[in-house]
Formats: sequence, C-alpha cells, structure tokens
Amino acid sequence: MGNKQHPDPDLKTAKLGVQIEGNTGSERTLFYCSSLKEDFPIVLKLLLSLIFHPEFQPEKCEREKRESILTAVNQETNYTYWKLSELWAENLVFKWDRLKSLGNYQDIVSLDIDDLKTRHKKYFNTGNSYIIVHGDIYKKDLSNLVKHVKIPEKGEKPKVYRTAYNESDVWLNRNNPPIVETYYGFSIPEFHPGWELIKKIMGNYPEFKLWKGGFHSLCYMVDSKIKWTSTNGGFFLYFGASSKKDSIEVDIAIWDLLENFHITDDELTYAKKIKIIEIMKMKEGGELGLISFLNSNPSLRYKDFDEMEDGIIKVDKTEISNLAAKYLKKNNSIRVRVG
Repeated sequence: MGNKQHPDPDLKTAKLGVQIEGNTGSERTLFYCSSLKEDFPIVLKLLLSLIFHPEFQPEKCEREKRESILTAVNQETNYTYWKLSELWAENLVFKWDRLKSLGNYQDIVSLDIDDLKTRHKKYFNTGNSYIIVHGDIYKKDLSNLVKHVKIPEKGEKPKVYRTAYNESDVWLNRNNPPIVETYYGFSIPEFHPGWELIKKIMGNYPEFKLWKGGFHSLCYMVDSKIKWTSTNGGFFLYFGASSKKDSIEVDIAIWDLLENFHITDDELTYAKKIKIIEIMKMKEGGELGLISFLNSNPSLRYKDFDEMEDGIIKVDKTEISNLAAKYLKKNNSIRVRVG
C-alpha cells in the first residue's frame, strides 16, 4: 500500500524486475521476493520500510479488505471432502479452528484504521520477526542493511488461541458418492528430522509400505504429511477409500502396520535419497523454496540447506523405530472420516 518514503512501491520494484508477494497462514504472515544481487540493498530496505513503517490510508485499506481479505474467509462448503478431512484432522491435532484463523466475516468488516495501527504496533517488532535470505550475500552485509531501517524493538508475540475438542474420532456425514475420505493424525511434541523420513516411508511411493501393504487395492489415493507449528508438530496419514467397507479394512490394516512398525536398511536409504533431492529442489526453488525450507524447519533450527541435509543423513534406524513406537499409537491418535 506504500508509505511516505515509498508512495508507489510497485512502480519502483517493477523497474527492477521485482514483485513483492505475501501470504498469511495460521500462525505467521510472510513477505517475499527475488532480485538481482545489485538491486538487493534497494529492495530489502524498501521491503522493510513497507513492513515496519506502513501508511494506513483509509481508502486503500478498505479496498484491500473488500477485495483480498473478505474473499479469503472460508466456509466448510468451500472445501472438497478430501481437504475437509485434512482441515478437521489439523484442528484436532493442533487444537485450533483453522477456519477462524483470519477471523469471521463480521470481525473483519468491523476492523478500522485504529485497530490496524494498534495491532501493527503490538506485533511488528524485532522479537516477533526474522529474515531468511538465500543468495550471494554475507551475514555482516545483511546486518548493515537492516541497521538502516528503524525496526521497533518493543512489542509482543501473539498468543495462539486453542480450541477444546472432546472427540478424537469425527465422522462428517456427507451425501457424496460412496467414498470415504479418512485422515489419521498424531501429535508430535518436539521436532526431530526422523519424521521427514517416516513421512516418506509411509508415503505414496512404490518402494514403501503403503504400496507393498496392499492399500492401493482398497484406496484410490494414499498420502502422508508432516506439519510443524510454533509449539509442536503433527504427522498425518490420508486414505481415500472407494467404499465404507474398504475404509474399515484400511483401518484394520493401518493399525496392524503401525503396531508392528519396522524399517529395512533399503527403506531408510531410499527415504534419505528422496528427502535430499527435495532439499536440492528447495535450493533452486526461489521464494517458494525458501517457504518450503521454513515449513520444514520450525524455529529456524537449521541455518541453511546444508545443515538440513546433514540432519537427515545422520538419522538412523533406531531413531526412526523409537519415534514410531512412541508416537504412532492409538492413544496419541485422532481420526476424521468424511463420506
């Protein structure tokens, strides 16, 4: 939206071939862009100026609220049954309500300029922000650039609002074809790189357990996912079964697999190769690669891609088995079915 120092930032960045993007997730807002090395100092100072010293112009704020924010408020009806089961699995594991992460429609409509200024002053500060840069620049040079922008030091970190759910097994009855979308979720209290390998070993790959275990004869799709938040993580397994009968057989089979979980040397080797290739793609992926790096790197545990790769290489079979035995259990699970 610009500020007094940069009233028309889009025009300024366009002349450098740069487009500043942003998105808001459940716990954080990201701003990102790519530039040539020679233009990086200009772009970074402009970006930091816009983020930490915005000018809240009423007309522009109302237009942004009307055209971008209100249109992003979702209802359950906006989701496919597959994504609805995923949504509810995350809700139960993380004890939040993702549909309310932006607030409801009336909350957003009622926001005024004073509300925006208050929240910005409260949360946009050095203790609640970070910069990730991938490219040909030294840390000391980056620090010198940041010093030229007055970033507020006082402020707070926002609290995550939790929602109490009494159920761990949710059935959402929908009038759809006779398919059943099922998500299993497991709470992970602390980060460990081994979960990235468990995700591969329990994922949609020909050499791994769900293919060899016959799940594809019962399901038209299987998948696995790991998600990290600021406080914990969640491991998820998805099965799209062709019928209720098949979903019952999947349930029996998956618990038999998890209760007798073990991995071979070949499985560990294959999983590491797949993850290391993913990390290589992150390096080449521009802004989206950095976002993937951040999503796989809670609390910025790894300072760069090499550290992340090294963390994967060092994981052994015993660590994998211990993680599975400790957390992939019925008393640490939720199940969501839509169908």
